[in-house]
Amino acid sequence: GVTVIGVSTDTLAAHKDFAARLRLPFPLVSDREGAIAQAYGIPNRYGFFDNDTVLVGTDGTIKKVYRSVDPAHHVAELLADLAS
Repeated sequence: GVTVIGVSTDTLAAHKDFAARLRLPFPLVSDREGAIAQAYGIPNRYGFFDNDTVLVGTDGTIKKVYRSVDPAHHVAELLADLAS
């Protein structure tokens, strides 16, 4: 019951290569200008956006924001929160 969408300022070509290499089971969106990141309050530090996750409810409201996530451990954290 969860939709995952990856967003970064990388190009579409870079996303395609990254997704293929890692066999990602979700789409990636290119946010070259940072508009999506800014809309969700993701900080822009020195021209780069943090690795944050925004959990958005089915009603469109932000349920939780995870700041500066560690990809190696973040999936377990998300799954635990979604199960509760």
